Amino acid sequence: MARFTVRRREAEEYPSIMALPSSSVDQTQPAPQPQPATVKPGPVTGYLTAGAERWRWVLLVLVLAFYGLAFQGEFRGQPDSGLHLTIARSLYMGEGFVHPLGDEVRANPGLAYLLAGVMFVGGPEPFALANAVMLGIGLATLGVAFLWFRLHLGRPTAVLLTTFLALSLMFFKYSFQLMTDMPFLLGVMLFLLGWDQLLKRKAVRPGDLALLLCGTAIMVAFRTVAITFLGAVMLALLWHTLRSSDRRVWAAGGVLLVLCIVGLAAALITSHGTSNDNGPRIAADTQLIAGRLQNLGRTLTDTVPENVTRLVTAHMAHAVTGVRPDPYTSSLIGLTAIGFGLALFRRHPLGALLVLAFIVQTLLFIVTERYYLAILPVLLLGWWYAARWLDQRRQWWSVGLCALLLAGWLVPNSIRMGNFVLLQRETPFLDHHGGGRYGALFTLRDWLSEPDTLPSGAAIVTDHRDLHVLVYLTMPLDVTVTSHRHIEAGLDVGSNVYVLEPMNRGVQRLIERQDWRLGRPVLTVPTQRATETLRLRPVVKAKADTE
Repeated sequence: MARFTVRRREAEEYPSIMALPSSSVDQTQPAPQPQPATVKPGPVTGYLTAGAERWRWVLLVLVLAFYGLAFQGEFRGQPDSGLHLTIARSLYMGEGFVHPLGDEVRANPGLAYLLAGVMFVGGPEPFALANAVMLGIGLATLGVAFLWFRLHLGRPTAVLLTTFLALSLMFFKYSFQLMTDMPFLLGVMLFLLGWDQLLKRKAVRPGDLALLLCGTAIMVAFRTVAITFLGAVMLALLWHTLRSSDRRVWAAGGVLLVLCIVGLAAALITSHGTSNDNGPRIAADTQLIAGRLQNLGRTLTDTVPENVTRLVTAHMAHAVTGVRPDPYTSSLIGLTAIGFGLALFRRHPLGALLVLAFIVQTLLFIVTERYYLAILPVLLLGWWYAARWLDQRRQWWSVGLCALLLAGWLVPNSIRMGNFVLLQRETPFLDHHGGGRYGALFTLRDWLSEPDTLPSGAAIVTDHRDLHVLVYLTMPLDVTVTSHRHIEAGLDVGSNVYVLEPMNRGVQRLIERQDWRLGRPVLTVPTQRATETLRLRPVVKAKADTE
């Protein structure tokens, strides 16, 4: 009876092999190639996929045109961009993987080395080339996402879902920013494609292993949260392996387990930074994680409830729709999106575990919209499975769900993307981006480059928002740019100190503690927003000395 049960199970799993005589089976044949899924959709989802298939080339041209219109060659600044550009410039200048601010700075190596390579081609300020490289990474991610969707749902549905992904403000915006989010998503998609092809073949093939290795390497190099991803992979690996009696699955599981262990070790090494004989140590952003885990009780009672509210009522809805609806609508959108992702567990356990892992991570540590970019394709896949399930059972419910996606995804995202394109085409761009604040920083750099503007070795104190961008811009100059944190940590800034306004509360507290008195501005740079006008004011002397 046991033998009959085993034979019947084998016949169900491999019907084409079991139907042949055992002598006619060539044991040396390679494992079968995975074929794209061809699941019959319902009438509503079938109408959408048929339209996407019919107009696929038009959709491709529209997406490429949209992304092409948004491209510009100026610096689109962010504090994190300045951090990685600074380290890249140190590499370009031959100083190694260092930062002028030393141990206080935390960064993963991937983006810095990528930008350093761009600098070797385009010079120390290669903004147009760097933007083109980031846009290329975004388009490559769309291509890999299309292959992943096609593997599960066939080409028509893959065209539709890839178009939805391309028309997401979150995806669109980070295709034009010098940040780690888009390269990390490329690594995620490469890993998922290799993972699912391996599961369909139930054998380890060189191409699948290459996708897994490339995906893991990219994730580890660019983001410390690769630890979260690989943790979800290990849980999914345990689930798949324990449910199978196939030795090929166990062999593939062993290979993946080794890969995950190596990836986790690499992520931990990069998270602790790199020592360099030529300069200080650069450490990744693990301080927040360590602090939250050390105070786990306070984290669970204070941080988690606050982050749950922020996640449900604001951030998830903004990541999905590109806008910030009222709290009740945001809660409905956020909970629905999370539900679609978790409902994937039966069809795609790793996808559901990824959604769960990233939500737990953000609840424990920090909630921000861009962290959900890594699971956006998985949420789309979950939505489609839900729409198709309803379409086959409750057609009118499916109509409502599809209409909700069109109204809640395409319309607000497309409007916001149009506004983004208009902002990208503003001239001069730096005078409009960020209210003109980054253009003012470039003006300040040009002023500092002129002779006899500030004394040699002068120090400029600024807040975190401008810190890394200004450090990057002034690296070749005889000026020290620092923050209140470094001075409070004991940094000697000498007697020639200047404060850059507007300033945050940290700089204001430093002025109060040091009893500084600020003189009249030596430079004023007006901006579009009056509140963003830059003023460089000298520290004349301590208040106590004037009494």
